[in-house]
Amino acid sequence: MTFRVAARTVLELGAELISSDAIAIYELVKNAFDARSPSVLVSVQVVLKRSSLDKLLDGLDDGVFKDCATAFKETKKALETEEDDDNAQAFLSRLDDVSDLRTFRAELQYAYSRYNYIRIVDTGLGMSLPKLREAFLTIGTANRVLERKRGGAADKPILGEKGVGRLAAMRLGSRLYVKTSRPGDTHWSQLSIDWDDFSRDPSQLIDDVPVKARKGFRKAVISDHGTTLTIRNLSADWTLKSLREMAAADFSRLVDPFAVDAFPIAIAFNQTTVETRKIGSLLFKNAHGYCKGQYKVRAPGAGASPVAGADPNDRARLLVDFDYRLYSEKQHFDLGFSELRDAIGQEVPEGTLSSLGAFSFEFYWYNRRILTAIDGIGKQADVRKLVNAWSGGLMVYRDGFRVNPYGGDGDDWLNLNTQAFKSSGYLLNTDQIIGRVNISLDQNPKLLDQTNREGLRDTYEKAALVSILHKFLTGPLKFWMDDINEAYQGLKQVDLDQVEENVQKYDRRVTLNLKQLRELFPEQRDTVDQIASSFSEMKVAFTKAHGAAKKSEKDRLRLIELAGVGLMVEVVAHELARATKHTLQVLKSAKKFHVPTEISSVLDTLGSQLTTIERRLRVLDPLSVSGRQRKAEFDLVATVATSFESRQDELAALGIQYVVRRKEGGTAPVYLKGVKGMFVQIVENLIANSLHWLAVEKTSNSRLSPSITVELSPEHGGSFEYTDNGPGISPQAAERIFDAFYTTRKDEGRGLGLYISKQNANAMGGDLTLMTERRIHPQRLNTFKFVAEK
Repeated sequence: MTFRVAARTVLELGAELISSDAIAIYELVKNAFDARSPSVLVSVQVVLKRSSLDKLLDGLDDGVFKDCATAFKETKKALETEEDDDNAQAFLSRLDDVSDLRTFRAELQYAYSRYNYIRIVDTGLGMSLPKLREAFLTIGTANRVLERKRGGAADKPILGEKGVGRLAAMRLGSRLYVKTSRPGDTHWSQLSIDWDDFSRDPSQLIDDVPVKARKGFRKAVISDHGTTLTIRNLSADWTLKSLREMAAADFSRLVDPFAVDAFPIAIAFNQTTVETRKIGSLLFKNAHGYCKGQYKVRAPGAGASPVAGADPNDRARLLVDFDYRLYSEKQHFDLGFSELRDAIGQEVPEGTLSSLGAFSFEFYWYNRRILTAIDGIGKQADVRKLVNAWSGGLMVYRDGFRVNPYGGDGDDWLNLNTQAFKSSGYLLNTDQIIGRVNISLDQNPKLLDQTNREGLRDTYEKAALVSILHKFLTGPLKFWMDDINEAYQGLKQVDLDQVEENVQKYDRRVTLNLKQLRELFPEQRDTVDQIASSFSEMKVAFTKAHGAAKKSEKDRLRLIELAGVGLMVEVVAHELARATKHTLQVLKSAKKFHVPTEISSVLDTLGSQLTTIERRLRVLDPLSVSGRQRKAEFDLVATVATSFESRQDELAALGIQYVVRRKEGGTAPVYLKGVKGMFVQIVENLIANSLHWLAVEKTSNSRLSPSITVELSPEHGGSFEYTDNGPGISPQAAERIFDAFYTTRKDEGRGLGLYISKQNANAMGGDLTLMTERRIHPQRLNTFKFVAEK
């Protein structure tokens, strides 16, 4: 026994798969492209609107019209065209001599179906009679898939693949007429479908509804070829105004508006040409910024395992150039495999970075607040109107045809606007961007359309595409633009509401950690209570100052000072949460196995850090952002070794080997006079970064033997060089990594660790830098250098 399909299922499929009239026409236009037509004509002919027909039919049924003359008069008044129009005359001629209302009703319905239609005309390859029977009448046919497999590399792409696009005609009207022929055929082949036939009898099966393709009339010119679809008995109202609106909002974006060789679509309504909206090069030339990027993956034959001497980050790479025309500044960005792996998150398999396939993107950025008149476009209002019409974020185009609804009105598929609301003054929102992402069937076979044509299917590849673009736009690009804005405007805005929210988040973590510390080590209760009290006082002071500043936002100096205080508050909260969390993890492990020496080591490390944090808390007030601590002499070698010993469990879990040694050899101490707590924070943050990125690299490269090497020297009043063999840092980001809130991590990292470390080094009279020497990877930087004296 086999499945039997009810005839009405076809109607259900059409209703479910094609969600709008614009999508329906889009699908039929794509069919013309797949047929290799050089262009396509969409012609809408309307003598009487659907709603007007329904009103007239209701009047006839309800006895509103006393005779045919009255009904004829009302019909003439409802026409959308002038009476002398050929179609209007033909329409009215069907009703002119009718003598009874019953016949009038039937003729009115016939005239509506005959003289109102949507016609899609192409001059493509056309179909033979057997192909019309076998391919067109087979829903879900693999015909396009087979064509694609047979096609050569130089052939145009095949857009259709599911064999359901023909159901789009059903959305537009209940009757479909197909006329098609190949070059050299002597006759046209024809097909007529009345979709209502599929619902007349609920018990009918699909095979019970006869649909026959037949040999049509002889061709006047044998060389003529192509396909004409005529859709009659239209289901909705069509007017010149509505078609113009659809052309502007939908058809203008149907084919890639950025491409110079976009597929031509001509549109007409009752012989009146309907223009699609054009962007125009003038708007592009006057953009305030331009971005162009490429995502590349290693060729499939190159192998998945790292090649000796090759940069492992070449397995996948995002290369982007941004031209900040507003300030005549340019920047190149290079995100390697490990950064991209971290961007997509651990829930997405690593292999997705390869299976996603290569893609490109570009966009023009506009600062809407400073838009001005442009010669050739018009006044400021005209320019603003054009930007409004085309902005909406990044549209997606597959082989030159749009994938709806991305980049459309109200769509925020990259979650840019949410980020904008969270970040004061954030410029990269959908209203500022006109752009596209280019994908293709060949390069991105895993990026599949949903069957209803409303977006891509939810796959790992789609998740990776979204994550990579979101991470770049809201991370490296945003941070760089912020830097440029700061340099030219003199002030970097700090979002105090966001700082307050972050402090509250850290507060919850700190409170829990301190509670557990009290329970584990009651003998340290006084110290823990002192930390908790100071932290609480700091939050109260910040809240009061923040509230006062909000009441007087014009006091610029006060806001600048408060921004510094707010940042300090978050820095301290971040450090307190990190230090107590790490301490708890190690102490619990050490206590479990009764290792008193490890407990002592951890408490020494925590004590140094808590002393620094506690002193910071005591000196902090709303108008002061710095404090002093007493300097003391200590051994760098022993201090660094202690930090590593306190993290032994974490290092061992990842198989990380570490070496702490004098650069010149020997075992003599290296003494430094400074604030030990600040120095410990520098080392701890470097180790924390290594733990994260070595774990990321290990998941991507199972052959990796993760390692960290710290070489210390008495030079510069005490110094060290810190190297791990993780993914490293792009040279373009060498300076940015020390900025507050700069991060390329997908997890909860806030981008404060290296900022804190550099500030600590500077406060001690020294510096922390990223060395330009490339010790691990040929294109990445892996070594930090600390000096106590510059």
